[in-house]
Amino acid sequence: MVPQSLIVGEGKRRRLLINSIKYMGAPPNDKRIMTIILYRTRLCPRCYLARKHLLDLTRHRPDLIVEEREILRDLIATGRDGITMIPAIKVGDRMLSGIYLDRHRIEAFLQQTGCL
Repeated sequence: MVPQSLIVGEGKRRRLLINSIKYMGAPPNDKRIMTIILYRTRLCPRCYLARKHLLDLTRHRPDLIVEEREILRDLIATGRDGITMIPAIKVGDRMLSGIYLDRHRIEAFLQQTGCL
């Protein structure tokens, strides 16, 4: 089995929440572990809602890792990644960003990228 609900955060309250980690081999059916990157700030209420929806959708998927990036920590790297608006979700080379990312838009994006 692989980590379930692996969430990586940054900053003063940096935390690594792992509901259950048991590294016993490869994921079932040799599925690849995919990383979903959420660009956000702690001060943004829209980012909070996007984070909540994203974590709800990926909670029971052990092959998905949600990595959170605080854009105020490194503005140059964020710009290099092509982020012009927050919240933004990036999977591979595809990106979703907007004023308000509701649950349906996030779910449709994850389905298009093959995460769900």
